[in-house]
Amino acid sequence: MLSFFRKKSQKPEIALSPVMPDRLLYAVGDIHGRADLLEQMIDAIEIDAAGAEGDLVFLGDYIDRGPESAAVLRRLCGLRVGHLRVNCLMGNHEQMLLSFLEDPLAGEMWLRNGGMETISDFDPARRDPAEGVSPLQDLRDRLQRAMGQELVDWLRGLPLSFLSGTAGCVHGMADPKASWEMQAARGVLWGRPTAASTPRRDGIWVIHGHTVVPQAEIGPGRIAVDTGAYKSGLLSAVRCDGGESRFLTVGGAAQ
Repeated sequence: MLSFFRKKSQKPEIALSPVMPDRLLYAVGDIHGRADLLEQMIDAIEIDAAGAEGDLVFLGDYIDRGPESAAVLRRLCGLRVGHLRVNCLMGNHEQMLLSFLEDPLAGEMWLRNGGMETISDFDPARRDPAEGVSPLQDLRDRLQRAMGQELVDWLRGLPLSFLSGTAGCVHGMADPKASWEMQAARGVLWGRPTAASTPRRDGIWVIHGHTVVPQAEIGPGRIAVDTGAYKSGLLSAVRCDGGESRFLTVGGAAQ
């Protein structure tokens, strides 16, 4: 299923200029191991772009919770989609995975939040740890071997944000009181919009994932596109081209 719909109308008290990227921009919400929905979204965006040049931004959280984290990462690493430049951002789940690789003894939070599913997807074989190796260290070693150095290095190099004109993309949220260049890593990875969130004074719209919404939506100076793909079966994106922004949603079946 592929659906297109316009962004929700602004509240009367909010007077904001349209999102104005430097060129055509697509931003895709959290995938969380749904390789099937990723393929559908790639096809939908390639058709929608119709050969135009632009940017395609993935907003992070490619892994955990869903069934095919390994396939998602391997597909995104080196992905090409028509004449769109692909930009993959860091999500908090990728950060947790990398922290686990650095120090498995501090990685229990990740394991409780989908990390075990990701490890099992990369290396489904069950075996006892080698003598003298703790269970957590064994899990780390298994994961690192299964991922391979190229994929680990790609993850480590993922940027925290992307800016094109007045379209700013992050995984979590951006602090409206700080300049775009001075955003704290924890905020852009873990931050969430609140009822008191206000538009940025510099005119930048924040396009983000991380916070699940029933359908992609627009708020005060922000656009949310995480529709809970791993649970809802719906993966969403926004198209911004200087006119009225438009949402794309694929899927329809949960796993």
